Amino acid sequence: MFRVYTRGLFVEEPSGPRPLEGLDLADLVRAFQEVLKEEWNWREVPREEIPLREKVREITFRLARSPNGVRFRDLFSRGGSRLEVVVTFLALLELMRRRRVTVVQDRLFGEIVIRRAEPETNEAEGGPEDE
Repeated sequence: MFRVYTRGLFVEEPSGPRPLEGLDLADLVRAFQEVLKEEWNWREVPREEIPLREKVREITFRLARSPNGVRFRDLFSRGGSRLEVVVTFLALLELMRRRRVTVVQDRLFGEIVIRRAEPETNEAEGGPEDE
């Protein structure tokens, strides 16, 4: 007879401010769907690769230069590929997961703004942007 011992999974809640203020994830997804509906000149490049860590760094750099934050729509470059738009959105979600950014909407249907989280929440955690 075999005995099986298991260990429980404990997921630690990251410290720092909540990543979403004044909206929920569904609001953010709806805003992303609106971006995708816009008239874009999609340029499709076969077998294009856009590393997630590159987009994470790009967003982090833009936020460092914009103390008041960056509008959600301004994260997405016109003329980019669909893949670039999707990877940019995934990079934003990764930064939110790591609590490196906060996403704020001051009023219903208002502009969504991405801001850097407080410096104390930017502890080294490893991941795409740290490689």
